[in-house]
Amino acid sequence: MTVRATAHGPRPQVAAPTLEHGDADPGPALRAQHRIWVEGAEVEAGIYDRALLRAGNVVPGPAIITEMDSTTLVLPGHTAAVHPSGSLLIRPADTHREN
Repeated sequence: MTVRATAHGPRPQVAAPTLEHGDADPGPALRAQHRIWVEGAEVEAGIYDRALLRAGNVVPGPAIITEMDSTTLVLPGHTAAVHPSGSLLIRPADTHREN
């Protein structure tokens, strides 16, 4: 047996989120420094609160970006640039370009 349902109605007007713009410095979102194990060695990593990051912030690795339902690891030699949509664009540090 196959059952299909179709719903019809007005489409809600939903805008894509846009973060408040900041500069490259993610310092206001830095909550702590902590030693983590990466690639066979302990390294000092910044712990950042994603809710406090702004568009244009660039988080240098090693770092951990935390939020309620996920954790993002930025490896040494990489950066996480915050896109205006809130996405994290993680790239090797030497290839980082503006959003």
